[in-house]
Amino acid sequence: MKRIYQFFLIISLSCFSKMYGQDMHFTQFYSSSLYLNPAFAGAEVCGRVSTTYRNQWPGVSKAYSSYLLSGDHYIPDYHIGFGLLFGTDAAGSGNLKTTTIAPLIAYEVKMTKTLIMRFGVQPGIGIHSISFNQLLFGDQIARGGGGIPTIE
Repeated sequence: MKRIYQFFLIISLSCFSKMYGQDMHFTQFYSSSLYLNPAFAGAEVCGRVSTTYRNQWPGVSKAYSSYLLSGDHYIPDYHIGFGLLFGTDAAGSGNLKTTTIAPLIAYEVKMTKTLIMRFGVQPGIGIHSISFNQLLFGDQIARGGGGIPTIE
Protein backbone atom coordinates (compact mmCIF):
# COMPACT_ATOMS: atom_id res chain seq x y z
CA MET A 1 0.00 0.00 0.00
CA LYS A 2 2.91 2.32 0.77
CA ARG A 3 4.18 1.95 -2.79
CA ILE A 4 0.84 3.06 -4.22
CA TYR A 5 0.97 6.23 -2.13
CA GLN A 6 4.51 6.88 -3.36
CA PHE A 7 3.33 6.46 -6.94
CA PHE A 8 0.46 8.95 -6.56
CA LEU A 9 2.71 11.43 -4.72
CA ILE A 10 5.20 11.47 -7.58
CA ILE A 11 2.47 11.83 -10.22
CA SER A 12 0.76 14.67 -8.35
CA LEU A 13 4.02 16.59 -7.84
CA SER A 14 4.85 16.40 -11.53
CA CYS A 15 1.42 17.74 -12.56
CA PHE A 16 1.75 21.02 -10.66
CA SER A 17 4.89 22.35 -12.31
CA LYS A 18 5.16 24.38 -15.49
CA MET A 19 7.68 22.90 -17.92
CA TYR A 20 9.27 24.08 -21.17
CA GLY A 21 11.68 22.29 -23.46
CA GLN A 22 13.75 22.64 -26.58
CA ASP A 23 15.83 19.75 -27.83
CA MET A 24 19.19 19.52 -29.50
CA HIS A 25 19.09 17.35 -32.61
CA PHE A 26 20.99 14.07 -32.47
CA THR A 27 20.75 11.42 -35.16
CA GLN A 28 21.40 8.50 -32.82
CA PHE A 29 19.49 9.81 -29.83
CA TYR A 30 19.21 6.31 -28.34
CA SER A 31 23.00 6.35 -27.85
CA SER A 32 22.66 9.06 -25.22
CA SER A 33 19.92 7.55 -23.09
CA LEU A 34 20.17 10.13 -20.29
CA TYR A 35 19.33 12.87 -22.77
CA LEU A 36 16.43 10.82 -24.07
CA ASN A 37 14.81 10.22 -20.66
CA PRO A 38 16.00 11.16 -17.14
CA ALA A 39 14.48 7.94 -15.75
CA PHE A 40 17.45 6.10 -17.32
CA ALA A 41 19.76 7.61 -14.67
CA GLY A 42 21.23 4.65 -12.79
CA ALA A 43 19.61 2.09 -15.09
CA GLU A 44 22.91 0.24 -15.58
CA VAL A 45 24.70 -1.89 -12.98
CA CYS A 46 27.83 0.29 -12.97
CA GLY A 47 28.22 4.04 -13.28
CA ARG A 48 28.75 5.35 -16.80
CA VAL A 49 29.93 8.39 -18.70
CA SER A 50 28.94 9.12 -22.30
CA THR A 51 29.66 11.77 -24.90
CA THR A 52 27.77 12.61 -28.07
CA TYR A 53 28.74 14.98 -30.89
CA ARG A 54 26.86 15.99 -34.02
CA ASN A 55 27.89 18.33 -36.80
CA GLN A 56 24.68 18.76 -38.79
CA TRP A 57 25.14 19.81 -42.43
CA PRO A 58 28.96 19.96 -42.46
CA GLY A 59 28.97 21.40 -46.02
CA VAL A 60 27.17 24.54 -44.85
CA SER A 61 29.23 27.16 -43.06
CA LYS A 62 28.14 27.92 -39.49
CA ALA A 63 25.74 24.96 -39.36
CA TYR A 64 24.44 23.24 -36.23
CA SER A 65 27.07 21.76 -33.94
CA SER A 66 26.00 19.93 -30.78
CA TYR A 67 27.97 18.42 -27.91
CA LEU A 68 26.64 16.38 -24.99
CA LEU A 69 28.41 14.95 -21.94
CA SER A 70 26.55 12.92 -19.33
CA GLY A 71 27.26 10.61 -16.44
CA ASP A 72 25.18 8.64 -13.97
CA HIS A 73 25.34 6.17 -11.08
CA TYR A 74 22.88 3.97 -9.18
CA ILE A 75 22.62 3.59 -5.37
CA PRO A 76 20.85 0.24 -4.78
CA ASP A 77 20.22 0.75 -1.04
CA TYR A 78 17.99 3.76 -1.74
CA HIS A 79 16.70 2.73 -5.21
CA ILE A 80 17.90 6.07 -6.57
CA GLY A 81 19.88 6.84 -9.69
CA PHE A 82 21.52 10.21 -10.14
CA GLY A 83 23.49 11.88 -12.87
CA LEU A 84 24.61 15.09 -14.53
CA LEU A 85 24.07 16.24 -18.10
CA PHE A 86 26.00 19.03 -19.84
CA GLY A 87 25.17 20.03 -23.41
CA THR A 88 25.87 22.87 -25.80
CA ASP A 89 24.40 23.63 -29.22
CA ALA A 90 25.71 26.34 -31.57
CA ALA A 91 24.22 27.40 -34.91
CA GLY A 92 24.26 30.10 -37.55
CA SER A 93 26.41 33.09 -38.41
CA GLY A 94 25.27 34.85 -35.22
CA ASN A 95 26.55 31.92 -33.18
CA LEU A 96 23.19 31.24 -31.53
CA LYS A 97 24.27 29.12 -28.58
CA THR A 98 22.24 27.12 -26.07
CA THR A 99 24.01 25.62 -23.07
CA THR A 100 22.23 23.18 -20.78
CA ILE A 101 23.36 21.99 -17.36
CA ALA A 102 20.97 19.57 -15.66
CA PRO A 103 21.14 17.15 -12.75
CA LEU A 104 19.20 13.91 -13.18
CA ILE A 105 17.38 12.03 -10.45
CA ALA A 106 15.56 8.72 -10.95
CA TYR A 107 13.61 6.68 -8.44
CA GLU A 108 12.77 3.00 -8.84
CA VAL A 109 9.53 1.57 -7.40
CA LYS A 110 8.89 -2.17 -7.29
CA MET A 111 5.18 -2.54 -8.05
CA THR A 112 5.02 -6.38 -8.08
CA LYS A 113 7.58 -9.19 -8.19
CA THR A 114 8.06 -8.74 -11.92
CA LEU A 115 7.05 -5.11 -12.51
CA ILE A 116 9.40 -2.23 -11.73
CA MET A 117 8.58 1.39 -12.53
CA ARG A 118 11.14 4.20 -12.77
CA PHE A 119 10.45 7.91 -12.47
CA GLY A 120 12.92 10.56 -13.53
CA VAL A 121 13.25 14.28 -12.99
CA GLN A 122 15.60 16.62 -14.82
CA PRO A 123 15.64 20.12 -13.37
CA GLY A 124 18.26 22.33 -14.89
CA ILE A 125 19.46 25.61 -16.22
CA GLY A 126 19.50 26.74 -19.84
CA ILE A 127 21.67 29.60 -21.05
CA HIS A 128 20.92 31.20 -24.43
CA SER A 129 23.27 33.64 -26.15
CA ILE A 130 23.75 35.23 -29.57
CA SER A 131 26.46 37.44 -31.06
CA PHE A 132 24.60 40.35 -32.68
CA ASN A 133 27.86 41.82 -34.04
CA GLN A 134 28.24 38.88 -36.42
CA LEU A 135 24.74 39.18 -37.93
CA LEU A 136 24.17 40.85 -41.29
CA PHE A 137 20.76 42.37 -42.08
CA GLY A 138 19.32 43.36 -45.47
CA ASP A 139 19.28 47.09 -44.74
CA GLN A 140 23.03 46.96 -44.07
CA ILE A 141 23.63 45.70 -47.61
CA ALA A 142 21.13 47.84 -49.57
CA ARG A 143 22.15 51.30 -48.39
CA GLY A 144 23.38 54.01 -50.72
CA GLY A 145 20.39 55.03 -52.83
CA GLY A 146 19.58 51.69 -54.40
CA GLY A 147 15.89 52.58 -54.29
CA ILE A 148 15.15 49.82 -51.80
CA PRO A 149 12.88 51.02 -49.00
CA THR A 150 13.95 50.01 -45.51
CA ILE A 151 12.34 50.30 -42.12
CA GLU A 152 14.84 51.19 -39.44
